[in-house]
Amino acid sequence: MKAIKLAVLIFCSLWLGACGGGGDDENQTANLSLDIGDAPVDGADKVVITIDSITLKRDSGDDVVLAVTDANGDPVTLDLLDYQGGDTYLAIDSASIPAGTYSDVRLGIEDEDTSLSYVETGDGIFTLKVPSDELKLGGFTATAGGQLAFTLDFNLRRAMTYNPGPQRYIIKPRGISLVESAILGGISGTVTATLAESCNTSTDSVNYGFVYLYSGHSLTTLADDFDSGASGAPDGATAPVASVAVTLSDDTDASYGYQFGLIPAGDYTLAFSCDGINDEPETYEGLTIPNPAGLSYELALSEGQSLVQDISND
Repeated sequence: MKAIKLAVLIFCSLWLGACGGGGDDENQTANLSLDIGDAPVDGADKVVITIDSITLKRDSGDDVVLAVTDANGDPVTLDLLDYQGGDTYLAIDSASIPAGTYSDVRLGIEDEDTSLSYVETGDGIFTLKVPSDELKLGGFTATAGGQLAFTLDFNLRRAMTYNPGPQRYIIKPRGISLVESAILGGISGTVTATLAESCNTSTDSVNYGFVYLYSGHSLTTLADDFDSGASGAPDGATAPVASVAVTLSDDTDASYGYQFGLIPAGDYTLAFSCDGINDEPETYEGLTIPNPAGLSYELALSEGQSLVQDISND
């Protein structure tokens, strides 16, 4: 199974300009909000997690523990597939936290009970395990009087892997980033029917192609998803920051398309490939991207922009 993309909210170590810079005064506070979202996934009917807390680790002073609860006061259980294409779940709304430096943000997930955190596919329901029951996400600095709003983006196509021994799925911190919410945009488009259907040659699974998104322009080697240091990856190979399957809409026009949500502003290269269905997130497969040749596009995404790039081999 290929994974997906989820989101939550907070990366400050890379965004100090937005978070502000100082003040460890215990009597001063900042406001923090946290969203959770997702992106399209292929191969899963449900990806469910139960979140009970966000812990903000402090360099000095007591840690700050923020409960994540629903209207009944219970831990929040989310099917990540309900939050796609830029839709998010507001997990923390303007919580008051002490100003100062936070060394780490830890997302507490209840994963001991399969009814609370699991992956459902056509083959059944599988445990979804998080190492140490929490995800460590990096730190930030909060200035007194500041308003912090971030999104934690789970690129589960890279962060989630299948563990065949105990038959379970594992979420690891790789492929997870925290980004200032205000700068996030989206990229979407249609794929011509002739191109999408040319990929669908197998009787075992549906394949309308995959779209890969890379950071930067003038890239020489567009690679499939792989972990840093994976064997076989050539020098200069660029791994994607995100990838999604092309899907067939339920509309009467039966159009093919793709969508990336929760994307930071910047320069990107977008490429199409029929080979993405064979892409495993941890290893370098040497897939041909783009495939067919020539289907790559250099894009510039502005803050908060919804950019459209259609893909055609006509």
